[in-house]
Amino acid sequence: MPFEIFVGVDWSGAEDPRRTIQVAEYDPATQAVRLVYQDGNEPVPWTRVAVFDYVQQLVTKKTALIGLDFAFGHPFCTAGAYFPGLPQSPPDIGALWNEVENLCCRADDLYGGPFFRGPRSPYSAYYRYEGHAGDRYDDRYRITDRAAIANHGLDPCSVFKCFGPTQVGPGSIAGMRFLRRVRNETDVSIWPFDVNGPPIHSTVVEIYPRFFVSKARAAIDQEQANNIEALCTHFGANLRDAPEGPTNDMRDALVSASGMGRLAQQYQYWQVPSCAADYEGWIFGVRPP
Repeated sequence: MPFEIFVGVDWSGAEDPRRTIQVAEYDPATQAVRLVYQDGNEPVPWTRVAVFDYVQQLVTKKTALIGLDFAFGHPFCTAGAYFPGLPQSPPDIGALWNEVENLCCRADDLYGGPFFRGPRSPYSAYYRYEGHAGDRYDDRYRITDRAAIANHGLDPCSVFKCFGPTQVGPGSIAGMRFLRRVRNETDVSIWPFDVNGPPIHSTVVEIYPRFFVSKARAAIDQEQANNIEALCTHFGANLRDAPEGPTNDMRDALVSASGMGRLAQQYQYWQVPSCAADYEGWIFGVRPP
């Protein structure tokens, strides 16, 4: 695949995501991986809109593979609906993203909270969040989530869980607003919805940073398990400008960008079950069931 740059984005669904979003670039020409910032070399906190602007500008210069740490869709394939029992349940992924935007358009910085909470939401019964457990709440999983559990020993959260430290649900819903903008305002492909196979131009994929971190940790000396440089080196990347006082978010972005550079060359990671490719999305690198 002709990618000139690999980008790992450690995302956030918080109403104010600053200081938690991290962005890393891996350059296969130099084998260097580094954190990048919203304002050049100054560590100005990222916003979600700033990440979109960065992607939009980057793909005009280079063919990029961009990994985003959120679920691109909701479970559909098992129940045949995103929201079983709801007559107006969106029929496909584009309709789901449009509905998210319709309910959240007044929220700043692509925030997704109004979709699952608030008086206008017809979907809150399906979610659990602080002080609320919907009467239709269920920890449903996508096909890729189940494959991540069965094939890789990972522990993904359901997108209907909107509380706790990981905030998977809010992050994914905010991410759907981001993907809708990608589809409407760029020429970037959204895998696997736009192409269920190896892409030929700039593409965004769903990532689960713990997948890359666990894969590297299983192959290196356990004394180095928390060493970001060693984790990146496992994937053939050289860490440049190592951050001072690195956080887990920084580690996740750097290791994900490095891992994508290695896995993107392998065809078996690009073909996924058709129902998932049409309705749910797929975590890049996870083996199908």
